Amino acid sequence: MKHYQQLTYEQRCQIYVLKQEGYSQQAIGVSQATVSREIKRNKGELGYRPKQAQEKSRKRRKQAVKPHKMTPANVALIEAGLRQEWSPDQVSGWLEQERSIAISHETIYLHVWADMHQGGDLYTHLRHQIKGYRSRKGSHSLRGKIKNRVSIHDRPAEVDAKEHVGDWGIDLFIGKDHSGAMVTIVERVSKVHCQCINR
Repeated sequence: MKHYQQLTYEQRCQIYVLKQEGYSQQAIGVSQATVSREIKRNKGELGYRPKQAQEKSRKRRKQAVKPHKMTPANVALIEAGLRQEWSPDQVSGWLEQERSIAISHETIYLHVWADMHQGGDLYTHLRHQIKGYRSRKGSHSLRGKIKNRVSIHDRPAEVDAKEHVGDWGIDLFIGKDHSGAMVTIVERVSKVHCQCINR
């Protein structure tokens, strides 16, 4: 199955510039099918323009993609994809791109896990066999935990009092699907701050 990739605005600018320079779709840096589909779906009267393409894509996702439950019809589509050795990520991407059905890869993994415990064989079609899937959203997930961390409640009282300069607070924000990160550092008394963004 082809990988259904959601292009960024920067990638759309790259496609526009390279097409203007006469490069082939194969030379642009993402799959030829992705570039061909992008140009076909998002070009306007004056041809392909990155800003226009970004806006058309945004509007289409907002209007077309609505949450769907695991209906029998959707389950049949999911299982058909899995039996073709598609990964849950690929099945999720195909459902969104081709059927405007929003079902996350985590939901698909949970369906495979439940099927396995009912004696089903969906798990045998996964590239990596599951031994027991645990949702990342659960409170017992270890993802993102800092080893030997000290609770914010245990910091010295003078820090809470904000009586001297030199105590800094740091926050880390991770984007959806780990697509980017931002670190914010703030001095607690003077409010001097800085940000570092990785996209």
